[in-house]
Amino acid sequence: MQLNLERALKRLQCEILLRDLNRKEDGKNYHKINREGRGALLERRQRHARQRLNTSCLVRIEEARRLDRCQGFHAPKDAYSHLRARSHLALQRPKPDTVGMLKVGLTGGMASGKTTVLAMFAALGAHTLRADAVAHQLMTPGEPMYALIVAAFGKGILALDGTIARPKLAAAAFPARIAELNAIVHPAVLAFEDRWMREVGAIDPKAVAICEAALLIEAGGLVRYDKLIVVTCTLEQKILRFAERAVISMEAAREEVQRRMAAQMPEEEKAKLADFVIDNSGSREDAAQQVSRIWHQLRS
Repeated sequence: MQLNLERALKRLQCEILLRDLNRKEDGKNYHKINREGRGALLERRQRHARQRLNTSCLVRIEEARRLDRCQGFHAPKDAYSHLRARSHLALQRPKPDTVGMLKVGLTGGMASGKTTVLAMFAALGAHTLRADAVAHQLMTPGEPMYALIVAAFGKGILALDGTIARPKLAAAAFPARIAELNAIVHPAVLAFEDRWMREVGAIDPKAVAICEAALLIEAGGLVRYDKLIVVTCTLEQKILRFAERAVISMEAAREEVQRRMAAQMPEEEKAKLADFVIDNSGSREDAAQQVSRIWHQLRS
């Protein structure tokens, strides 16, 4: 809905600019009509309107980038309730040059069960990719991303074997330097994803390709997909699941979950942008039923 409103706004802006140009130039440039023809004059007006509109959009895009530089992704909630600038920023990223398959993004809050839901779609026949697994692969020694991260965050994030210790990296990045880390990780992960999508599309032109990422929307990737799925659950369930996964106490899990959630877009705002929302607060069987219903709609 937000993207549709943004596109309608851009069309309206263009129409207003064209109208203004018509009023100004009808009198001033009337003598040129006979010499150049009405068609040439109209073409020039449209070109000027596009230039002015692009300038306006660039100003708003730069404002969104300034907001990110100042606050990272742990901006206050009201910053996310006004998505106009961030939507323009997302729209500037070109769609990957892939064949006509269905591209689906899957996201959600921390420990909401995204990976579990993704596995359910894979069992039904979807081609799936986990951005976190890709990032982990690209962080191995010898990869360009490895060198960039170590240079930015220091050797204190390394394990004894020289690999990046992700808990240490998370502690160094959250919350103040998360935007800096994302600026290193996201471009490489998105480039890998584009190559993967092209390969999947070449093999199966009618495929449903689902990419799961925690910061899919925050990274400006919303426009890359045909459909968006958001997985949700309660805060207490997030804490319990993270405690079990990390083998830590509930108190430590609560502190870590709240710290990381502060660096992400609120789950409620993500759900507003979704085509499908999966409530993963219940049993695994309940989640599987929701996945099955959505899968049939994606395939229809």
